[in-house]
Amino acid sequence: MKKFIFIFLMFCSISYSQNNEIQNNEEQTIEDTKELIIKLFNEYAYPRGSFQLKHGYNASFEDNYIRLRIFKSDNKSFINNGKLYDFSKSTQFHAVSYRSNDVAFINVFVSYLINEKKNKWIKDKLVIRINGHDNAELLQNALKQYGDLILKKRFKTQI
Repeated sequence: MKKFIFIFLMFCSISYSQNNEIQNNEEQTIEDTKELIIKLFNEYAYPRGSFQLKHGYNASFEDNYIRLRIFKSDNKSFINNGKLYDFSKSTQFHAVSYRSNDVAFINVFVSYLINEKKNKWIKDKLVIRINGHDNAELLQNALKQYGDLILKKRFKTQI
């Protein structure tokens, strides 16, 4: 699996040969990373307290933010509107915590929106339960890469 992660990251690296090529590769890379994050969250991720695997995540992107909603037990409707996370701001990832039965936990301190009208964000610990040790590593690396890509994109638009 480490070879797959390395190949994925090499595929998603940005080419700096020409200005036009940078923008095109970066956009493609951001979209590829978004697709991977959505796939991993929707298929393998659960909130920390969901030990019966009844309440899975539903991930979606709103602009450059990730909205995580939790399914009810019927897997058709959501518990609430979810939280909007910003992985481009200062985030702190802990090492993946591996458990028995091919379960792992990702711990990350990330900002999420608490008041849309005031655009108020707070930083809190997000704990994600993942089925599959390889999936946990892949999701953590994809989230890190996504945050870096968004920062680079914002930096380029400010110049």
